[in-house]
Formats: sequence, C-alpha cells, structure tokens
Amino acid sequence: MLILAQVLAELIMKKALYCFLVLGIFPPSVLYSQDLPLLPYPQRVDRLSEQFRVDSSLYLHISDKIDSNLKHYVYWAGSRMSAKSNNMMVIDLHKDSTYNRKGIWIFFDSLQTPCVKANEGYRIDVNKKIIKVCASTSLGVMRALETLTQLLAKDATGYYFPGVIIEDKPQYNWRGLLIDVSRHFIPLKVLYRNIDAMAMAKMNVLHLHLTDDQGFRIESKKFPELHLNGSNGQYYTQADMRRLVEYASDRGVRVVPEFDLPGHATAWFAGLPEYASARRDYQPESGYGVFDAAMDPTNEKTYVFLKDFFMEMATVFKDSCVHIGGDEITGKDWQNNGYIQQFMQDKKLKDQHELQARFNQRMELLLASCGKQMIGWDEVLDCHPSTTTIIQSWRGDSQMDKAITQGYRVIRSNGYYLDQTYTAGEYYVRRNSTQEKTKGSIIGQEAAMWSELADSVTIDSRLWPNTAAIAEIGWNSSMTVDTLAFYQRLLLFSQRLDKIGLQHERYVHAFADSMHLAKDVDELILLVSYLKPVSGYKRHYAMKQKGTYNSQFALNSIADMARPTSLAYLKFIVLIEAYKKNPEGESKAALNDLFHEWMNQYEVLQRNVQKNNSIAHCMDASSTLAGAGRLGLMLMRNDPANKAKNLTAMKKLEEKMATKDEYTVSVLSVLRKWAE
Repeated sequence: MLILAQVLAELIMKKALYCFLVLGIFPPSVLYSQDLPLLPYPQRVDRLSEQFRVDSSLYLHISDKIDSNLKHYVYWAGSRMSAKSNNMMVIDLHKDSTYNRKGIWIFFDSLQTPCVKANEGYRIDVNKKIIKVCASTSLGVMRALETLTQLLAKDATGYYFPGVIIEDKPQYNWRGLLIDVSRHFIPLKVLYRNIDAMAMAKMNVLHLHLTDDQGFRIESKKFPELHLNGSNGQYYTQADMRRLVEYASDRGVRVVPEFDLPGHATAWFAGLPEYASARRDYQPESGYGVFDAAMDPTNEKTYVFLKDFFMEMATVFKDSCVHIGGDEITGKDWQNNGYIQQFMQDKKLKDQHELQARFNQRMELLLASCGKQMIGWDEVLDCHPSTTTIIQSWRGDSQMDKAITQGYRVIRSNGYYLDQTYTAGEYYVRRNSTQEKTKGSIIGQEAAMWSELADSVTIDSRLWPNTAAIAEIGWNSSMTVDTLAFYQRLLLFSQRLDKIGLQHERYVHAFADSMHLAKDVDELILLVSYLKPVSGYKRHYAMKQKGTYNSQFALNSIADMARPTSLAYLKFIVLIEAYKKNPEGESKAALNDLFHEWMNQYEVLQRNVQKNNSIAHCMDASSTLAGAGRLGLMLMRNDPANKAKNLTAMKKLEEKMATKDEYTVSVLSVLRKWAE
C-alpha cells in the first residue's frame, strides 16, 4: 500500500491527474501491494529478501545449441528488458555450464516446437548473484523469459529483479485465441502484433477463422477461383501465411486454420459453385447471420476436391490440427435438393444430422490422410464423430458436459466470446466446477473474437486487455479468484502491450481527431475512456433492425471508440478501492479531482455541440458521466442520511443509459456497489 499511496499523492497534482485520465500513464510500481506484477500468475512463488541488482550491462547466458525459434525469442525478450531498464543486454551463447559471470543463466534439456503436447514448465531462482532458469524444453525457456521480463522492476537506486523461487507450468495445454479474418479482413501487421501480445500472455494457439460466408481469405494455387472470387481482393498469399506461421513459432504459438464446412460456405461457392447443394449465383455475403449455402455431401467430386485442397493447405499450415467448423447448418439447401433427399432415403439417413455425420466421417479420414487431426464446433456432436475429434464448446456448459461424458477432448470457448464486450473482470470469474473436475477432458480454453463489429482499426481494443483474463484462466485457473488484484496486474499488462505497439488505447486519438474538436478533443477522449460497448449482442440486434448490420457499414461511431475494459476504467477501480480502505488518505484529493473532471467534460462538450453536430449523439452519455461525478462527490461525504437520495440519483443515471443500444457508461456499476 505504501507504493500505491505515493502515486496517489502524485495524482493530486493537476498534471498528474491529466496523465492518469487521458494519457494512460500510471507508474508501474504502484499497482501491486501484495502480488508480483505477473500475468498470468505462476503456480508457485516463494519470495526471498535479497535482490539481483542490474548493472550497466545485463548478461544472458544460454547454450549455443538453440534453434532459430528460441534464438529469436531470446533476442526479443532481451530487447524488451534492455528498453525497460535502459541497460545493455549481452547475449552469450556458451558451450559449458560454468557460472563464471553474474547474469541470467539458462539451462534446458531439449528443443521443442509448439505442439499439442508441449512441455512449457520452468523454474526460476533469483538471488543477488545469479538468475538461474531451468526448463525441460525450449518452450519452457520462452515462458520463463516472459516471466523475467515482467519481474524486472525499478526503485530509487536503479533496476533489479526481486529475489524469488518460481516453479511454474500451465494448467492447460491449449490456451488459444480465435481471430475471425473472414467477416472483416485483418491485415498481417495486426496479426503479427497480436501474436506478440499472445506470447506475452503465455498463450500458445492462434486459431484463424479463414473462411465464412463473407470471405475466403487464403490463396489456393490449385484452385485460384477460391480466393480470386471469394475474397473481394483481400486474402493472404501462401508466402504471407508461411511467414506468419514461422513468426508465431518464434513466439511459441501454433497457428491452427479453420475452413468452415459444410455450412458457412458461400465464399467457397463464389469460386467453385459446382460443389454447392443449390444452383444459384454466389457472391461473398455482405450481411451477417446464418445462410443456407452448404457443400453437397452426396457428390463424390466434393471429396476429391477437398482432398486436393487440404493436401495443399497442409504445406502451408504445419500444425497437426485443422478446424472444419461444422456449425449452424440450416439444412434448407439439402432439403430442397431432390437428389440429396433421394440419397438420404437410399442410405436410410433419417435427418440432416445423419447426413452431416457421413460428411464429417469422410472429412476425418480425409484429414487423417493429410496428417491432420480434426476439430469441430460442438454441433458436430450431433453427428457422432469418432472420439479422436476435438470438440470446441461454444453453446454452453450442457454441450461441454455432453462432450466430456461421451469421451471427447474439449476446448472451452463458451463464456469467452470477446465480441460480447464484457469487462475483463466478468470474463475472469467464468470458471465452473465441471472444468475443475475434468481437467483430463478439457484440454484448454480459447477466446473467440468474431469480427462482425470489429475491423483492423478497432480489433485490438476488443481483444486486449480482455484476452489476458482468459489467458490466466488457461495457465492457472486454480488460483484464488481476486478480481481487484487481477485488475491491478492487468493495468501493468495493458501498459506493456501499449509499449510493444498494440493499438487498444491509441486508436481512440485518431477517431477523436477526425471529429475536429481542436483544443477540446481531450474532453471527448476522457468521455469515451469511461464508455464501454453494451454487453452481449444488443448492439448487433439493434444494427440489424436499422439495416446497418453488414460489412459495408463503417465502424467509426462513439460505440467503436468505447472499449470493453479501458485503462481509465481499471484505474478508477484501483483508485476507489484505495479510497474505501483509507478515506482520509492520498486517494481522497485524487478522487475529488477526478469527479470534477467528469463534470467539467460535459460543460466543454456542450459548448462544442453548437459548433460540431458530430458529437451530439454522445451528449446523453456525457451528461450521465457528469452526473456520476456529482454522485461520486456525494458518496465521498459518507453520510448515511443521504443513502436513499444517492440510490435515487444512481437509478436515474442507470435509467438514462438503459435505453442505449450501443454503449453505456462503464463506471455506473462500480458506483452502484459503492452507493449500496
């Protein structure tokens, strides 16, 4: 608490308060009073009283028998430690294990590339003379280096590593992130920086949703009609994707492709309509939803084509797994095709599930012949695939339990859909008893970022820092759930992401500048820092009613500037908790100034409305935040006689935002708990 008190005292100053609110500056050392600033948090940490002080040069010693993957990671981690400490990192590739120099000494038994059964465990011993890292594999070394990068700290005399003994390994082998690049194409540079972010969170699977009704995003040299007609010119070349796969491997991350079949297939048929179940003109869809287009599972030529296609893709994606989708088949094109209906009668197939089961069985064998293992969404359970198929659960615990009961290995995504834009804390608490009792069946978690309402500009803000909550669950779900402590560590993690180039906070400035507010742009940035998109799919439904739920609609509104978990929101939680613990402490003045800032932004923006109508639609939110500031000042008086009055004011603020179908004021829920 002492370090927290020091920074709160700084925040009392107007300039520091501005940095806190608008610029996202929050000195790293202030945010943890008990825990180390590590995310995900290790399985076991023992603190020591001594420290390893960093000299002008920091030496890192590792065997010269490292492969290119580990070498690249060592230099990447070293460069970040150097930049953080303003010291030179010297990488020493040695042939022996003699401790002849102060520094970081790394030992491992074998090289390992990212794979299903990766061994990522490690041990770190830090004393005043030596930092020793031991791991069974090179992947374990990568995870240890990430922990060391986060451990590096600063005090009045310089930089140091705290004395610790850390024994750590992931709880689950699959810690994934799905990025949908079909509905909105996501450029390579965005994928690269998000792979870096995944590595920092110790995640190890990038699941690329490459095909859907809206786009076919990978080049096929054997069947160029697929990407030429199905992508609107936006696709990855095979050379692009091979480089991305290799880069991901350098970061300890696998790349698992998804080619959605037999439904969600409109973009396939824009190039090759002969494999569709219905004869009509196919173009990539601009709208969103579930469409009828489906592969013809009765056509033998379909399987010949798919065999050739997946053999080709096997040369691009080296991972052992391929995802076939298998979800949301309407069955209408099968029902309306007389030949398919006759086929079903001849084969005594009673419904579309049994027809899809035949397709899935063929796909499983086909992929096996390509050296690949099949993954499918939990709808494939209705088709009774073999238990070698991995099931990705998304429709709730009942489907997950069903898969486990039937003997399948399961990836959990239900509850982890990032496009629903809950706060990081809401994702963080989503663990269940089934998961804890069936660790052998659940092989991991995967966050899913569907891109109907996320494009290349906004996607970082929808991914981060929320994905870090799911990353920690995958690494160490057995630790005690302490949302406040998690938020304190998440603040630091979010700032680290900003330093490596993630745009989850920065992109807002370009949006605000486009509104031509001149000197008052800071007030708009402050306002949207306390807004968040509505949770769930309320905005999706509203846009559908308005006719704007499609890829042609620009994502450049206030709702797109709002973030599910902004730095300002996290900092407010830390600040208010500090005030509750010590109402007369340093946080009092900082909180008082913050509430006045909320009130002031409305006055400034109100003056601008007359000159710039582009901000008129956010004035309800602006006045609500101002009202929250007034309520906050009332709550600081801590007068029991005002409780009813405060709750009435709280209810009015909530009712004002309840009618909004795009965004809300994020701090209302925090103030509600305080008012009660």
